Amino acid sequence: MPSENTYNIKANQSLIVGGGRLTVGMVGAPTNDSVTLNVNGKRQPFGTGDVLNVAVDGQTNCQVRVQSFDMFKAVVTANCGRR
Repeated sequence: MPSENTYNIKANQSLIVGGGRLTVGMVGAPTNDSVTLNVNGKRQPFGTGDVLNVAVDGQTNCQVRVQSFDMFKAVVTANCGRR
């Protein structure tokens, strides 16, 4: 059974997550050490277990975590909540 707020993102695919507050996409194919994600227009490399905290507005914080990745997809969780 899939976990809530868990997403499989394929290379060059974007998904709207976090209750519509975040756009997360995988840029290109992953390397052995990292995967490049574009989160709300900002690209950065992630390794397994890395977490990005995103302040969406003055009242909402979101968190994106990379659970795993391989050559075909990245598995990420995205949660948003009020401060």
